[in-house]
Amino acid sequence: MLYFAKKLINCTRKIKVQIGKYTENNFKKTFQSFSTENSFETNLEELLQKIL
Repeated sequence: MLYFAKKLINCTRKIKVQIGKYTENNFKKTFQSFSTENSFETNLEELLQKIL
């Protein structure tokens, strides 16, 4: 049982890292589009939809 618990914890850590990298890239892309576009609210909505 402990073995499976450790495997599960390691798996969730890897997934968290992947999600972190994904959201970080999305933030970078979105903030780049903030500087090119004036519609801040629209970009914010798009970002929230990507995250959720």
